[in-house]
Amino acid sequence: MKMKNVWMFLAVLMGALTWTSCSEDDDPAPVVGITEISVTPEGSVVKYIARPNGTSIVVEVPMEMLDADLATATVKATPTLGSAVYYNDEPVGEGVVADLTAPITLVAKGGDGTAVAYTVTVKRVAVGEDMVIKSSSFQGFPANLIDYDVAYFKGKFYAITTSTTEEVQGEGEEAVNVTIEHYGLYTSEDGVNWTKVEYKTSTQGVELPEGQDGYVVGGEGASLVVHDGRLYVMGGSRLNGQDIYGNPSEMVDGWTGPGPSIAAWRAFSTADGVNFEWNSANAVVMDEGEDISSSAEWYLPAAHTNVVSFNGKIFVQGGLNASYGMWQMGRRYFTTTDGVNYEMVRVTGAEEGVTPDVNMRAQNAFFEFQGKLWCMGGYKNWLDPGQMVNTIWSSEDGLVWKQEAEFPVDAEGNQVVGLTGIYDMAVVATDEVVYIFGGALNTAEGNVTSNKIYKSTDCLVWEEVAEVPEAFSARRHVMAVAQGNSAWLFGGISDPATDLYGYPLAAPFTPVTETWVKLMN
Repeated sequence: MKMKNVWMFLAVLMGALTWTSCSEDDDPAPVVGITEISVTPEGSVVKYIARPNGTSIVVEVPMEMLDADLATATVKATPTLGSAVYYNDEPVGEGVVADLTAPITLVAKGGDGTAVAYTVTVKRVAVGEDMVIKSSSFQGFPANLIDYDVAYFKGKFYAITTSTTEEVQGEGEEAVNVTIEHYGLYTSEDGVNWTKVEYKTSTQGVELPEGQDGYVVGGEGASLVVHDGRLYVMGGSRLNGQDIYGNPSEMVDGWTGPGPSIAAWRAFSTADGVNFEWNSANAVVMDEGEDISSSAEWYLPAAHTNVVSFNGKIFVQGGLNASYGMWQMGRRYFTTTDGVNYEMVRVTGAEEGVTPDVNMRAQNAFFEFQGKLWCMGGYKNWLDPGQMVNTIWSSEDGLVWKQEAEFPVDAEGNQVVGLTGIYDMAVVATDEVVYIFGGALNTAEGNVTSNKIYKSTDCLVWEEVAEVPEAFSARRHVMAVAQGNSAWLFGGISDPATDLYGYPLAAPFTPVTETWVKLMN
């Protein structure tokens, strides 16, 4: 009996030793990682929580969330037991301020030196509707607004505007009513409320009229583009009155009376949104190695051009030229790296016998998407069904172009009627999808504006967006800006162009003053 008890005791003891030994050998090290993070945008009382999916953390915020708020967001991270989280080699601790307008990396580290890196990305999502109106008016813009363009620069929206005022100059019998055309710069942090910028101008290297100590920036049809850390204001005309320095409008005597003219190509830029330089005051223009600066007035001046920053250059395409006292198709295509030095571009075709026409279009779409420049829509000479262009071209360098399609098609290969004969539309692209908003159609059945929205992942096959709010009425000449995967849409014109050459602002026209935000999926 006693011997039996001894053997039972030994068996239990061996089992316990075996279990203890196995437990010590097989016990894994503590898991190193992040369980969740919280993001609080600047000025927000809301924290946005996200959890890892593998080593990716996607933080979802409302589609109208501004980059300015995400640029100084507070990030907190909850590590697994025994881990610590670092951002730029600094402990996250109770929270760090990070710029979430681009992906960031958080690193979880364990006591044994194990490290796991997580990529944190912000994604805008719809809260309810995926397209909402933010404002029915431009709050803070000047009265008698004629034209404007909008860009997003260093965390703010910027708008260059053209407006007019009337004033009496002189006294008594010599008093006259004078129209003054103002070229204003406005900025907004929320896309709704605008504040005028009292900008300053550098006169270094600029020859001004006697007694004039500065100059105005902009003009009707001036275009904004962000390039190499600077905001550029390029092109435009000055037709509706004298400027604030007393320089007269550029109207001339045309064939049938007073007509438009553009005295010079103007390119201004700023690094801070306040202090501007007149880059093109002494422009140098080259054409296949030949200096043609002395006749630059024949090659550069235009209004309502397409301007795109691509591959280290600003590409200027299309637009309208004022000549012989009337608006005509500009046929402009040139590049610049600084607004001072210009190179005329002679396009070539990627395939033998196929001649690109990207330098022969106006009011077309011209944009960057997935590492290429794209050109589609618009017209060749004037608004007429026979002049409308439907081919789609792409280029990897802006010089050699390949025809990708004869016209836009849907998923079944059918021509998309709503993108046939289209002009003056807005185009906004993310890294994954491109959208076309509104525009006008010039067809044999008539000339009408559109409220349709189309999207594509390859610029060839297009899908009509079905759920467009009824309040988003037909419009063209919309100023559109991308912010992450959201499109901000400013204003537009509700009726088609009345000018033969498609000048967007030919009277009469009915402006739209709404601001919309659309999620781009």
